[in-house]
Amino acid sequence: RRGALLGWVDASFRLRDLISGILAGNVNAVGVTLDLDIYDGTTVHPDSRMFDSNEGVDTSAARFQAVRSLTLYGRPWVVLVRSLPAFEAQLNQRAANMIALVGELGSLILAWALWLLLGSRRRVVELAREMTADLRQSEARQARLNRA
Repeated sequence: RRGALLGWVDASFRLRDLISGILAGNVNAVGVTLDLDIYDGTTVHPDSRMFDSNEGVDTSAARFQAVRSLTLYGRPWVVLVRSLPAFEAQLNQRAANMIALVGELGSLILAWALWLLLGSRRRVVELAREMTADLRQSEARQARLNRA
């Protein structure tokens, strides 16, 4: 076997440069709002961490987190993304609450308008019945007077 071996190829890469290329140079912009960690293997363990976009930043209180497992060229990787305070600050809770309030008010106004329309229809039908009854009584009275 050694006689048939001509050589081997070794390709190493720097993961920070690779991720920076994948993110088109926006690794610092992503690093401000998100913490991106890549682990070699199938578990998230500090010993298997290959990449950390924000080393030394405590992300234990992150409100949002996503974990995905990948297999690249026969090697399992785990990608962990956590939100940072800058990302969470971009989530405008006031706007979401305002949208919910406007939606509720709109629903109430539409329900009120429907109630008015249904009530109006009921009143119109009742008025039509009364007018029909009055007309019949008037016709009956007129017929009696014409016979007399």
